[in-house]
Amino acid sequence: MAKFAVRARAVDMLGRQQIAGVPTAIHELFKNAHDAYATRVEVDFIRELNQLVIRDNGLGMSEGDFQDRWLALGTESKFGVNSLSFSQWTGPNNLPLRPLMGEKGIGRLAIATIAPVTFVLSRAVRPDGLCELTACLVCWPLFELPGLDISDIEVPLRTFSSLPSIEDVSSMVDEVISNIEAIIPDIDTRNRLLRIMEGCKFDPIETDLWFANIAEEVEEENLSLTDDQYGTHFYLFECDENLIIDIGGNETDHSAPAIKRMLLGFGNTMSSDYSPPVRAEFRDHKPTGNFDELIGADEFFTSKDLLAGDHFFEGRFDEYGQFRGTIRIFRSEPIDLILNWPEAKGKLTACGPFGLRLGVIQGNPDETLVDPEEYNHIASKMWSYGGLYVYRDGIRILPYGLPDFDWLGIEFRRTKSASDWFFSHRRMAGYVSLNRHDNGVLNEKAGREGFRQNRAYRELQAILENWFEQVAKDFFRKSSERSPVYREILDGKRLEAKRLRERKEKALELKSRFRDELNIKHDAIESNNYERKVENILNNALVKIEKIKSLGLAELSGKDKQALSSESIKIENDAVAEFEKLGRDLYIPRPRNFSLSKNDTGAYESYLSWLDGFREKKLEPAVEKVRSSTNLLREQVGVKVSRSERARNSIAAEVNRVEGLISKNVKDIQNETEAFKDTITLHTAQLKRKFLEETQFLQSDLQRRDLDLLDNNAALESQREIEIRLENSYLAANNMLKALFDQLKAVNNNIRQDSLPDETIAALEGRISELEEQLTFYNDLAQAGSAVSILGHELENVVSGLRGAIRDIKPWADGTPDLNTIYGRLRTYYDHLDSYIGLFSPLSRRVRRQRVIVTGASILSYVRELFSERLNREGIELRETESFQAWSIHSFRSTLIAAAVNIVDNAIYWIGTDRHAERWIEFDAIEDGIIIRNGGPGVPRRAARTIFEFGMSSKPSGRGMGLAVSREALASIGLKLELLEEGTETRPAFMIQLDTGGEQDD
Repeated sequence: MAKFAVRARAVDMLGRQQIAGVPTAIHELFKNAHDAYATRVEVDFIRELNQLVIRDNGLGMSEGDFQDRWLALGTESKFGVNSLSFSQWTGPNNLPLRPLMGEKGIGRLAIATIAPVTFVLSRAVRPDGLCELTACLVCWPLFELPGLDISDIEVPLRTFSSLPSIEDVSSMVDEVISNIEAIIPDIDTRNRLLRIMEGCKFDPIETDLWFANIAEEVEEENLSLTDDQYGTHFYLFECDENLIIDIGGNETDHSAPAIKRMLLGFGNTMSSDYSPPVRAEFRDHKPTGNFDELIGADEFFTSKDLLAGDHFFEGRFDEYGQFRGTIRIFRSEPIDLILNWPEAKGKLTACGPFGLRLGVIQGNPDETLVDPEEYNHIASKMWSYGGLYVYRDGIRILPYGLPDFDWLGIEFRRTKSASDWFFSHRRMAGYVSLNRHDNGVLNEKAGREGFRQNRAYRELQAILENWFEQVAKDFFRKSSERSPVYREILDGKRLEAKRLRERKEKALELKSRFRDELNIKHDAIESNNYERKVENILNNALVKIEKIKSLGLAELSGKDKQALSSESIKIENDAVAEFEKLGRDLYIPRPRNFSLSKNDTGAYESYLSWLDGFREKKLEPAVEKVRSSTNLLREQVGVKVSRSERARNSIAAEVNRVEGLISKNVKDIQNETEAFKDTITLHTAQLKRKFLEETQFLQSDLQRRDLDLLDNNAALESQREIEIRLENSYLAANNMLKALFDQLKAVNNNIRQDSLPDETIAALEGRISELEEQLTFYNDLAQAGSAVSILGHELENVVSGLRGAIRDIKPWADGTPDLNTIYGRLRTYYDHLDSYIGLFSPLSRRVRRQRVIVTGASILSYVRELFSERLNREGIELRETESFQAWSIHSFRSTLIAAAVNIVDNAIYWIGTDRHAERWIEFDAIEDGIIIRNGGPGVPRRAARTIFEFGMSSKPSGRGMGLAVSREALASIGLKLELLEEGTETRPAFMIQLDTGGEQDD
């Protein structure tokens, strides 16, 4: 009689060839741990050894279990265990009865997918106590070879009272090697397998100690098999190269690594009553000794994540496929939802009843009601792990939920019409809840790639597809009448987003225009254009005066002298008018309708500072020069000019000019605001009248002054005072009118575009409210700063050890000159390090430091040694003055040196980037401080106010920390750091000086 013969390749075909990949195989081992009533399962990938270790604390396997169940195919050990009448011992902790995941008896073969060799170590616990340790070694490639029967392959199986030694493992490896040599005739194949087996010798005792240290580090109990502990450990050697790829993820689309996507959410964390039967962890150990936690429990979706979305659905499909539950649109009150499956036709479904729970967010952040920070958090998760998952008895069924498995055609429908088919994997998270009792006809494939395509599965698909289609039609389409709330809120959010976007675009346009104007001014300032304009106006006036002098003043008649006097007054008034016009053209009013950035604020304040100095040092002296020259000319001619008349004529001419400008602005405003002309006309007229009253008051004030009684200088000073008051009145009125004009123009444009100002304001207020809510998040984030204190504390422990070692060296250094030199250098470097460690706790007082005599020579020695290589490479000379060599201060050496290092570091960089730079850095001293100059490009005025701001840097990759930290550190010890000169026409010079008002760090 004939009999079936089983080849060894049957094991490979039922195992490795049935499993989709490494993540699926690990998932199967997780399920086996679940079935063994484990509460923890841990995976450790040790990259340096290319070894994967999977450990659990389940009930374990005895020698008999290995022989009769683990090494036997298609066993019935789990068959029927999920029947209601089945009773099972659940371990010494009396855990609740679990529905078992595997009944086919072949899931364990998936381990061959991960690595070619498996060493299994297990200790069983049974009602009568602990069993001995059982060890088994399997070389899976033997089952891939043709021509071999299962009986040809030997699998070493041994028991131990304690952890086996490295000699025990080596002995088992040698058994497999002997078997390979006996049954494999092909030399190449034999040698390949022998090389693999030689690399499988390891020490379980040493490995257990290593894991104990890891457990202590993560504050967990070690999953060991020593003492009274039990469970199963798999040691997998020469892991498949795809494991590293599955761990690494896809850099092109920033999707989650395959390991994470497959293993996260092993248990249903999205359930409202989730209590994990098995806690799974995966650690990726790097060659550096560090490790990454890949599937931490807090990374996958939780019930809170589902509830925090814009829309939430929850309910149950009955045995006829009819849905009854609730739906919440845009966080409104839940409404009852009953949705029929038309294909039921009164018949019971084969798939049985099941539950659904789903959270959804809007795809556009402008359309969501979720807090921005929370939205980003949830959206990031959904981008990586979003989808509809399937759980049976709380354990995930693969591959449902993976983005590349569109089992309900959700993404397929969206590609046809995104506006009609609302749902998308990338913005939803949820699950279908099944159980063995109600959904027993849904059977998994042998390869663990979903359910078999039977009637039950097709009905499950059809019911869910119908649900997604109907909900999209009824609630989220434009034509939907069932949910006016969604359309009303969505339209409102879109309108609000449009208003904010338009406001932002206008603000950006205004900012860009202001920035361009400011940059033009700064460029002209750096090029000394305005100084040259003043000189040109002044020179033109002086040339005209000299030309008059050349006519021969002594021979002039009285009539000619009077004409010459009138001409000199005209020259004077014209020149002064040009100076005034230049001053007006220079002035840029501070913006009223948008806020300035730090950079823009610094640039604007620097510009205003320059403008004040320009008026004082350039414009006013030029005006005085012209007037004194024309006055001297008239004295030489012998013509006496009434100072009062001259002032009245000058002021009147200037009044006419500025009144003309004001009138032009008024006219522009009236033309722009014809729709409400009466109000605007009245308002602008009032501004104009006020300005005219001020000008009349100025003229009246002038009339009350008899300048003829004053000497020439006093008269000119009095006249100039009134001129400046007039100019200030003009600038104030003009600024108000210009701001009013800009605002009215914006309002008029908004009205033309059917964009009411109140709506814009409401949108802005809404955004402000959101930002206020974010403050709570940022306050929580600020608490993360405490972690820095912990890090600083640990670093301080290291520094403390260094400090003690340096202290121990000092007695030897004192008596050994050569060693004393080394000690001095070591101490200086240590102090530098210590000063930076101190930055981790800037609010604490570091009483261990002491003030010492810090000399200029010691600072220069440190800087020269630190930067010697860079200075030589860039050809930069580091020099000092005699006063610096002799300079000293009683202060904190480490802080002073750290500041000098930052300044020199910046100087070397900027000198190296400018081909016109002079290649030197100089240390100089003043009585109470030092000055560090360099030959690099000057600091532009627009940046001079921000170079000490934290995070502000002009370097392409700069972080803007050095000068900011240095200034703060110096201020804490009573010193101040300042930039002495600003502007590209000067060489940079930084001063560190005593600050009598600064805080002293004692």
